[in-house]
Amino acid sequence: MREWELAVEGPIGLGEAPFWDDERQCLWFVDITEGVLYRFDPGTGEVAGRQVGSPLSAAIPAADGALILVRGTGVYRYDWDHATTTLIAAIDPPDATIQLNDAACDPRGRLWAGTIDANFGRGRSSLLRFSAAVPDTVLSSRGLANGIAWSPDGATMYFADSQQHTIEAFDYNVESGSVSQPRVWLTLSEPQGFPDGLAVDARGDVWVALYAGAAVHHYSDEGALVEVLQFPVDRVTNMCFGGADLVDLYVTTSSQRLTPAEQRCQPLAGATFVVPRAGTGQPSRRWNPATMRRAAARSRLGEPPIHDCP
Repeated sequence: MREWELAVEGPIGLGEAPFWDDERQCLWFVDITEGVLYRFDPGTGEVAGRQVGSPLSAAIPAADGALILVRGTGVYRYDWDHATTTLIAAIDPPDATIQLNDAACDPRGRLWAGTIDANFGRGRSSLLRFSAAVPDTVLSSRGLANGIAWSPDGATMYFADSQQHTIEAFDYNVESGSVSQPRVWLTLSEPQGFPDGLAVDARGDVWVALYAGAAVHHYSDEGALVEVLQFPVDRVTNMCFGGADLVDLYVTTSSQRLTPAEQRCQPLAGATFVVPRAGTGQPSRRWNPATMRRAAARSRLGEPPIHDCP
């Protein structure tokens, strides 16, 4: 069994969205409920946190050096050095309980994000593609949208629905950003936990964080269980590969809504862990501002919209 190490002690209320910044050689992650953006330098051990507004579900570096914050019902450009924020896109939810959740960029740098119902109502999640200031709804009537990831060649997109205990797979067109051929790639049993964050390594294997499952599961690209990484906390939320060679697995967790007794039993709940040399990850996928400009130009020219599966 691989051994974990403590990277950031915490405790974090709802740690999420780890992203390895290969240019800065640091790890970004967030506390969703407190709206804090964290930067961790594993070389020095330094952790810096900054309140940027809640709920803060993800922070993704951009190709031009800025950060993209996925927060509440909007997507923002954020300058860490000057602490300035600019809205670049927003959703128009049917009511105030709908907010953005997990987010990721495809191989072209297009931003995708799921929505969730803060009251966990069934069938109220969607999956959105941000190719313009008003995003496209690609999938709707999902249970609870969570992890999003792509195969190394970009031909397959994976999407975790925590409420349904499933991971869906789609054929993905990298050029157009469209999906087709939806299928259930993996179904997890309730005792295993809820599939939350996803990562796909350089071989195409899929790694799944299991909320309420105290583990990360590692699957082959065909869905066979390869290994189970156990952690001393119940609520494992997400993970990414990082480090100079992308071989270390960083894992975020949550201490949110634990009872006093559960907190005593899980003193490391809310910490960020690292499993050294767990595998080899893919290079970081940053947000590319041109993916939104091209969409805006296509709309002005009156070209037909991209068609996706229902």
